[in-house]
Amino acid sequence: MSAVVQICFEHTWSDETLHDRAREFALHVKPEISGLIWKIFLKDSVELQSCGIYLFDTLTSAQAYAQGERVTGMKSSPELSGITVRVSEVMDEASILAGAPLAS
Repeated sequence: MSAVVQICFEHTWSDETLHDRAREFALHVKPEISGLIWKIFLKDSVELQSCGIYLFDTLTSAQAYAQGERVTGMKSSPELSGITVRVSEVMDEASILAGAPLAS
């Protein structure tokens, strides 16, 4: 069963800085994060919030990422605030029937 990690945070970056940081992260995200299938980058330019939605191959790999070094570093960053981290199991069968891009 796959799992999703949702990480949301507030920041004070300009749109340009946010896009630059997301692009840099995206270049390295797959090979550096064990079990990651894909990541979606979200932004709210009005509220200066961003979220990442990460799909992992297993709940174990999702939990390891959520409790790992990279997320711990985010929590200690002076540039970020209001960080929330949520790990959820994916209901694979129903999600696939609804068109989710999951391996069946």
